[in-house]
Amino acid sequence: MEGYFDVTAEAYAVSDNNVGGSKACMSNIGAGHAKIGTMMQTGAGRTQLKALFPHIPSAAWLAVRANQAQFAGQGVAQFPAQGNDPTCTFPCCNIGKICKIMSASTDPVALLAKLAKAQMATGLSSMQPRWLRASSSQRALRQVGDMDFWGYQTCTEFGFYQTCDVGSKCFFTQGYDTVNASIANCQKQYGITSEKLYQNVAQSNAFYGGWRPQGSRVLYANGEVDPWHSLSVLPTAQGGEPARAAFPTLWVGGASHHAWTHPSLATDQPSVVAARATIRKTVTAFLADEE
Repeated sequence: MEGYFDVTAEAYAVSDNNVGGSKACMSNIGAGHAKIGTMMQTGAGRTQLKALFPHIPSAAWLAVRANQAQFAGQGVAQFPAQGNDPTCTFPCCNIGKICKIMSASTDPVALLAKLAKAQMATGLSSMQPRWLRASSSQRALRQVGDMDFWGYQTCTEFGFYQTCDVGSKCFFTQGYDTVNASIANCQKQYGITSEKLYQNVAQSNAFYGGWRPQGSRVLYANGEVDPWHSLSVLPTAQGGEPARAAFPTLWVGGASHHAWTHPSLATDQPSVVAARATIRKTVTAFLADEE
């Protein structure tokens, strides 16, 4: 699912007042991660990174490819897009606050280090970089019997592996998070081979319709900064196939993942408020058509 991190990067360029991104911000995040990718390949570079990111265990730790992937493959800090909250109040918790740091005209690696430090200072586990949260997440899984329901479903039905491939728009260090790495986990965790996984995905697409979805009376609502919209039915053509006319679509500017299903607040983005009204009107028409 290359589109997930492509859209994540694009979200940081959305300059809407309720988002607060900029092209400079998106560019600096990408340039910083690209430079980190180069620095991780030399002893001097790894030593510099250890100095900039003191929470790295050691420069030697960063010499191992698996650790490099953990550190920079999905960002050296937290970059919310799917869960972007324009009204959050703690430091560097949304696109706008992050871009206030990342839009500066200085070394992008130093900016990333400043961002990571600011997020770490909040003391909130959700703002820790992905690689630091891995061990605690694994402990939590063990406490519930290693029941990774979503991971199992991706292996048996959908795939949806969010990759950061070389040459994509992904603004993390490219080439570490690959589809093969995710597929290997299906074999390791559940004994599902890559061949079986591809069969499972093909069966799901055949059943649901893939880019030409089955069913009727469905409204496809899409948040602009929600990376999942890359797999949705959009107002424009997807996957070389036009969206079926039977399915209306809704584009919600500046909105994150199904923001319109959250409880209504006075601080809601105007686009989300309007989306709720459109959804209610559309569903009401669907129900009237059924009678």
